Amino acid sequence: MVATYGWDRWLSLVLAIAVSLSTLSSSAASAAVLSASASDRSTAEQEPIVHPSFRAMIVGDSMSQGKDGQYTWRYRFWQYLRSSVSVVTPQFVGPFNGTFLDDHNPNTVFHMKGKYAAGVDPEFLAGSCAHASAWGRPLSWSELTIAGWVKVHQPDWVLLMMGFNDLSWMGAAADELMEHFENDCPAPELAKSVTREHLVNVTEQYNRRLIGNITRIEHKGEPSSMIKLVHLNRVYGCQPDYCPDGWDGLHPNEDGEWDIARAFSIAMVEMGLTEKAIGNCLID
Repeated sequence: MVATYGWDRWLSLVLAIAVSLSTLSSSAASAAVLSASASDRSTAEQEPIVHPSFRAMIVGDSMSQGKDGQYTWRYRFWQYLRSSVSVVTPQFVGPFNGTFLDDHNPNTVFHMKGKYAAGVDPEFLAGSCAHASAWGRPLSWSELTIAGWVKVHQPDWVLLMMGFNDLSWMGAAADELMEHFENDCPAPELAKSVTREHLVNVTEQYNRRLIGNITRIEHKGEPSSMIKLVHLNRVYGCQPDYCPDGWDGLHPNEDGEWDIARAFSIAMVEMGLTEKAIGNCLID
């Protein structure tokens, strides 16, 4: 994930939110990177900023892309931003638009033909459903493409939530995933069998490492950068033996979509970027 800091060549200020996701058989870590103008930094730390627009790119895997017929947490976060007095016109950008729908073609790299739930606001579909999230995408494969996407789509903010596929399907250890987060990504190791118990343990190890390394990671960026941990595991209801927020023990159902969006909204409030987080009374 060293490409995060490479974005400084295009973005004047990088605000990084590292998201720690600890769930059932599938816990992983994720990261979100947010950018604003350098002149906004001192204000962001003291009081809410009124943004006439909020141009963001959400980078992730299946958790963020969603599948055919879902609302997705991206839409729920868009609804939250629409309701915030600090954000007037949220817009999501990126190379893709659709949710996941398998076309059963082995040559298809990104499955993006899925639709959204029937109740999704047409305004979201018309101008804010774009994203940079793909089913099965690991962090270790993404750092080069992320930098390119940022350059092309010029988001003011980048939210990146990834890591599960590295720990599960690719069998990465906590130390390996931390290296992807901090340094240039080496060639990914061959996939290996990972038991459920091992996956839970390695996720917990990575979450602890991530928390302990936040300060050091921040110091590797520009002096004006800021990094913050989003405790997704505190609000996303998914544990080894009970997962009310997931429809399959991992991927978010409608409640889970709101809870992921809520985790990001809490971080936004803590940084002074919005005034209120998503609470128990959800946005209609």
